[in-house]
Amino acid sequence: MGTYISNVKAVQKSTVATHTIFAGPARIVGLYINKEPNVAQSTVTLKDDSTTVAEFTVRATTNTNGDGLTQYIGFPGDGIKCDTSLKLHIVTAVTFCTVIFG
Repeated sequence: MGTYISNVKAVQKSTVATHTIFAGPARIVGLYINKEPNVAQSTVTLKDDSTTVAEFTVRATTNTNGDGLTQYIGFPGDGIKCDTSLKLHIVTAVTFCTVIFG
């Protein structure tokens, strides 16, 4: 993880909303997304206060008897820096998202 040294934390959210993950400067080092089967396409946005720093479209899992989705996204180096406030915006349904940050 580059030269950035910190205590790493993880916060999990599941509802469609904008969630404050950390009310202060932070670096996002990873994102873990989980969706159950038969859930439509979703969008997850990471923000520095109100500014989008990363946005992900999460594919649909529309087969009722099929697999769900588990996806981990790691950010290289020191991660994505948020100077003001780290927020997660779950735009449409996912089972849960876990933001890993320091």
